[in-house]
Amino acid sequence: MIGAIDSAGSTAIVAKQPTPLRSDWGPNLIRERGIGFPYFFTGGERVGDFVALVAAYNQTIRRVGFEMRTPVVDLAARLEASDRATPYFWDEIRTNVRGRRVIIQALADAIIKTALHESESAPPNRRNRR
Repeated sequence: MIGAIDSAGSTAIVAKQPTPLRSDWGPNLIRERGIGFPYFFTGGERVGDFVALVAAYNQTIRRVGFEMRTPVVDLAARLEASDRATPYFWDEIRTNVRGRRVIIQALADAIIKTALHESESAPPNRRNRR
């Protein structure tokens, strides 16, 4: 997809996936914080597995962004900075209005930064892609 976007003369931006969950949280703390847990993990006992899955996804996003020379927006860092991350989420992965505002700002910042960088370099579609 990144290659198709680039060949159309645009620049892709990819983003790391945030989650409010921590691997050391148990089912009681998850419920206490009002976070829904994925239906495919029963009872919240395997929260560490889910957090590891999100971390593996984010490592892949970072690697692909690096290999394709594509900007990576670290939404995970923006939304997971502290234990106060939970007010940004409805459940284990979906953000609420407050979380979406943070995401919109992060993406807008990345778009502006990318556009400014591209306007300073010429010609368009200049990067060496593999």
